[in-house]
Amino acid sequence: MCNMKTCIKRFFKFFLTALPLATYGQADGVIRQDLPTKNVMACNGVNRFLRDSEGYVWYATDENLCRDNGYQVDVFCSNERNPQLMKSNFIIDVAEDGNGHIWIGTSQGAYVLDKHDYSIHSTAVAEAQGVRIEAIYALHDGTVWLSTGNHLLHFDADEQLLQRIDISQRRLGPKFINAFMEDSRHTLWLLQSGAGILFYDREQRDFVPAPWQRGLDPQAMVEDVANKCYWVGLWGQGIVRYQPDAASADAMVTVAQDGTAASADGSHANRGKILDIKVDPHGGLLWATAMDGMHAYRIDGDGRLQECDVPQIRSLAQYNLGNIMVDGLDNIWVGGSRYFMLLRGHEGIVRHDSPWHVMGNSALLDDSQRTLMAEAARHLNGLRINDACKDADGRICVATNHGLKRAKDSDWNMEQVTDSTDEVLRVVADADGTLYYQGRQAGLCMLLQGKRQAQPMLKNGETCSCLALLDREVLWIGTTIGRVYACETRNSHTLKPAPALSNAGGNRIIAIRQDAHGHVWSVTRHSLREWDLKSDSYRILECRHPRISMDYFDALVVCGDSVCAVGPEQYCMILPKDFDVPRTTAARPLVSTVIVDGESHYMGMGQRTLEIPSHSRLVEIRLTTLQHHLAPQVQFAYRLHKTGLLGGTDRAEAWAELPTGTNSIMLSSPAKGRYIIEVKATDGQGIWDAPADIFVLHRLPAWWESGWAIAVYVLCLLALALLAARQYSTAVRRRRLRQMEAQLSEMKFRFFTNISHELRTPLTLMLVPVEQMLTNDTLPERDRERLETIKRNAQELQQLIDHMLDFRRMELGDVHLNKRNGDMKALMAMAQDSFQSLAQHKHIDLRFLHDDANFYATFDHEKIRHVLWNLLSNAMKFTPEGGRVTMSLTTDTSLNELVVHVADTGTGLSESEIPHVFDRYYQSANASSQGGSGIGLNLVRETVLLHGGKVGVNSQEGHGADFWFTIPIHPQPQPATDKEHTRDDSVAADSPHDKGDETLTSILLVEDNVELRSLIANQLSDDGYKVLQAADGQQAWDVLQQKDDIMLIVSDVMMPIMDGMELCRRVKTDENTSHLPVILLTAKTGDESRLEGYKMGADSYLTKPFSMAVLQSRIKHLLEQRQSQQQQFQHDNSCDAAPLTHSPFDEEFLARAIKAVQNHLSDKAYGVNQFSDDMCASRMTLYRKIHAITGQSPSEFITTIRLKHAAHLLETSTLSIALVSEHTGFSSPSFFAKQFAKMFGCLPKDYRGHSL
Repeated sequence: MCNMKTCIKRFFKFFLTALPLATYGQADGVIRQDLPTKNVMACNGVNRFLRDSEGYVWYATDENLCRDNGYQVDVFCSNERNPQLMKSNFIIDVAEDGNGHIWIGTSQGAYVLDKHDYSIHSTAVAEAQGVRIEAIYALHDGTVWLSTGNHLLHFDADEQLLQRIDISQRRLGPKFINAFMEDSRHTLWLLQSGAGILFYDREQRDFVPAPWQRGLDPQAMVEDVANKCYWVGLWGQGIVRYQPDAASADAMVTVAQDGTAASADGSHANRGKILDIKVDPHGGLLWATAMDGMHAYRIDGDGRLQECDVPQIRSLAQYNLGNIMVDGLDNIWVGGSRYFMLLRGHEGIVRHDSPWHVMGNSALLDDSQRTLMAEAARHLNGLRINDACKDADGRICVATNHGLKRAKDSDWNMEQVTDSTDEVLRVVADADGTLYYQGRQAGLCMLLQGKRQAQPMLKNGETCSCLALLDREVLWIGTTIGRVYACETRNSHTLKPAPALSNAGGNRIIAIRQDAHGHVWSVTRHSLREWDLKSDSYRILECRHPRISMDYFDALVVCGDSVCAVGPEQYCMILPKDFDVPRTTAARPLVSTVIVDGESHYMGMGQRTLEIPSHSRLVEIRLTTLQHHLAPQVQFAYRLHKTGLLGGTDRAEAWAELPTGTNSIMLSSPAKGRYIIEVKATDGQGIWDAPADIFVLHRLPAWWESGWAIAVYVLCLLALALLAARQYSTAVRRRRLRQMEAQLSEMKFRFFTNISHELRTPLTLMLVPVEQMLTNDTLPERDRERLETIKRNAQELQQLIDHMLDFRRMELGDVHLNKRNGDMKALMAMAQDSFQSLAQHKHIDLRFLHDDANFYATFDHEKIRHVLWNLLSNAMKFTPEGGRVTMSLTTDTSLNELVVHVADTGTGLSESEIPHVFDRYYQSANASSQGGSGIGLNLVRETVLLHGGKVGVNSQEGHGADFWFTIPIHPQPQPATDKEHTRDDSVAADSPHDKGDETLTSILLVEDNVELRSLIANQLSDDGYKVLQAADGQQAWDVLQQKDDIMLIVSDVMMPIMDGMELCRRVKTDENTSHLPVILLTAKTGDESRLEGYKMGADSYLTKPFSMAVLQSRIKHLLEQRQSQQQQFQHDNSCDAAPLTHSPFDEEFLARAIKAVQNHLSDKAYGVNQFSDDMCASRMTLYRKIHAITGQSPSEFITTIRLKHAAHLLETSTLSIALVSEHTGFSSPSFFAKQFAKMFGCLPKDYRGHSL
């Protein structure tokens, strides 16, 4: 059975090898092919073909004139868009003159198409207008002859009439002109039905009859230069050989092919009725169309024609064929009702139908490989054999479905080559013993000789589709995505891409082979590639190549000097290409048509530039090589260069390749500018030529992109720049003016502030003595009234200073609210008290109406106090003696706000004044006699608005005025913090003399004004305090370092060397002084100064001028608060340090002290010495600090902490009192009980019983 298969195989190889030799001599390899553009042609037949000087093919049809570029057909005819283009669309004949113009003969006259702009116009000669044009012929000199029914017209290339011959009245008679023909000697022949053949006599300038046999009707004539004769096709008599220079008449016309014989049944009645004839100079054939189809003839030695059997034209008898054109590219164009091309020349490719159906490579395996696989299948039962080869040692390696196996000896004892049992699909071996195999899971692997671990070869997830080891040195690898790699097995086993064999479309590589000439071939389903490694040249053959014409490729087999491409039902024998032979025709691409938004622009002769409008959106550029028969195999590539703004060319884009058979470049919405488009193309075998055409596309700028527009833009930008510069300069100047104004305002504000501060200290010096004198009950009434006047005016001066400062802050926008909860009723009662003496002096009834409820709200107490003072001051000012001023306080529950009214019985306001009464600097008519600045009510409005309230006035002229404002209500009253001291500052201080003979409390007074410092010091000394004085912060700090008995500090803020803020910061951040309370005195009224003081740790803050009673109250309150906290610590069982301290430093110190004692509670020997060591302080420093914070000595502090912990144990444990005493470090239970009773007021057992 195997021998039988081998014989069949060898016979098949011999059959395939021998077939080309027999085939190339048969019918000269002529094949018939429909025109590539047949599917897009808008006609039913072709009357005449014309291949112009550029290479375009023109069709004259019954319906239009067509231009064919091999891919698209451009139609020229009258239609709805251009109804007057030609009177008739019936095109009879076409020709090209010396200027490249196309002459068009229609049934209604002659027209000329100018190929420079593709415009069509009729000829200027009347004889060629509105008549049927029978024939048009162009001569070698570029002139054109044109025949009508009555005239012969001769035109030059400029459409000027050279000669007119009237044939209607002459001997020629009104005969039908069939054709013109010019021979190689430039003799012009005219074929006329009924008159024979005529030629043009240049001397007579007329057509004269040539020798011709009467009764023969010539239809077509062609010169045979090789045989020195003419061939004339006759109507009904076939083809004759015509030699006008023969010696005798018989020799002049001889029958070359008799077409007169017809069968009895009439089946060949149309035989011999010749329509057109052409000589194929390269094929040596005479081609003729007749009423019975198409014929091909060979010319024998005796001058007769021998008809050739061309299978491709056998079945054309039923078609009306006509014009024949030989295009110079070995192609023959045939017109008529069935139009097609005949391609001559085999190109080394011959296609045959397969004698049997061939599937895949397995049917065409090499004999040795088939033998190996057969032997392997016989010995390896149960395994599927996929491939087999011999390694360098001659051992057989088999690719199976259970891994790669190798025969150890001639008895087929197999061994597993690798550790993997993955199925192996292909295997080859090089001369060095290295195996290359394709695993189903592992992919392509390389196994070095003597190794069992294979190495992967393909990266990036590629999969091998075929392997070929050529010359046992180079491994060729094809992948499933169309790539081909070469690997030199004797070197580094590096994979090198082989682009010439790869498929850009990503189609799977089926096989790789090498022919006898050393060319390497790769095949995919749709293409075949041949690569000559020596010249680095390659070609591509598509399965749709007209000489291949297969659906797809199945396999590739080397057969002797040729290769065989096997398809599903056919195969092709292909001879390797000789790349050293230069090509006779190169692929020269050019731009045929540019379609802009659906409008076609035909490229004229030599035109390489096109301007398109600015609104162009879609541009299609159609390319062609004008090799119509190769159009499906040609591939184009292009790249763009865009010119820059200054005329230079930008860097070119990369080459973009179009799909094979596609010729359109699409540009979408190109930007303005010039685009240089460089084009190249392949020939029919896929070989690229050098870039051959440059086309320039100029997209015109829109009006807003034009040069004038850009100039306007530049001018506008310059104008804007100048305007911006001017604006900037103006802005800078204005900013400088504003800065100067701001600086001036700041200087004014500082001046007012400084003056105000300077005034506050003298006011304080006036008010303090006056207040002291008013406390004397024995003061005479007259003197008391005078002192009250002094006090009242000093307070009014203070209020004016405050108004002036608040007004400046309002102007600068530097107003901040220090809101806190408070009772509005108490604030209004204070205001009533302050103005009561003035009311009594003016005999004015000052009333305050309210109920007994608490009127709590959230507001800035100082600013609302100023509002009340302003309103009361105005009311008192404009109320005459005996009048009444009423303050009222109510609650509007619907709006959740407090309503304050200040009403008087004064002169009132007119209706025109009410809208302006709160305006800045406004003064009413009645105010001119009373004086004033016009800023008080403006401050009232701004302050109330800042609080989120409303302000207004109700008044009638002569009936007084009622000013009112509202403040949002806070839902719950909240007590003020200790540092804010919202208690009534008018409360008088109790004298500390009640303490009896105890040591006087030391107070450090720091003030740079000597008089004020002396006044305060004397008053505090009279109150029983020991006062230490300092003139600035530095002196005060020095005193603090020397004295350790100081209990409180009163300091001014604005002082030389070191101000009060810095002193306060140092005191509160020093461990030795952080426990001392600090009261700051300042002439600054801003909230920023107050907040800054509190941030520095100040305990209280007073604004100059201040009441001495307020200062005394603050001092007493701070000292009593400290004493109360100390007593609470001494009698409370809590060890929390926070309530006893007022700074983080004191809190941290006391917490460390408590922790130190708690760590030694059970140590009875723990005393002051060890305590001072734990606190890292001397005994004196420790004593001073502990005593200042707790009021106790260190030993008392230790006992207090022990007792607090004992109380805690009594409350939370069941330990006996003796054990509690022992745990807390007391020497005996009795001493513990005595100390416990002294601190908590009861014995330990009573304390436990009370706590339970």
